[in-house]
Amino acid sequence: MLASFSRLLKASRGPNSVRIGWLVPLPGLVVVLDVSADCPDVDAWYLRQRRLVLGGMLGANVASWVGQIVLALTLAAPELHATKSDSVLKAISTATGLATVSVLIALLLVRYPRLEVALLLVSGSTETPG
Repeated sequence: MLASFSRLLKASRGPNSVRIGWLVPLPGLVVVLDVSADCPDVDAWYLRQRRLVLGGMLGANVASWVGQIVLALTLAAPELHATKSDSVLKAISTATGLATVSVLIALLLVRYPRLEVALLLVSGSTETPG
């Protein structure tokens, strides 16, 4: 099914182009959802790999914090123009960082898959860009 879909995509770019609507990729989406919903091996694979992945994420967050602290301590000149908004942003950044690390630690310890899903959603919402 996917090979036919890729041929259709290639044909849509040629001189005799074919218009592809939304209904064309839907059968492939249905097959992917059906296979992933009915396959218990996906859950077993996740449960085997989760400690490695979550431990790596936790280690990366802690290493990032250590790097930020080292950079702040080794700066030549302290911040002379620190404003109140800078301290508020720093407090928010610290709070979200602590929340992310605590959620990752909880994910390493929890044993219930439904609770893990909720914690994964929370961990995605506590991350701050940049």
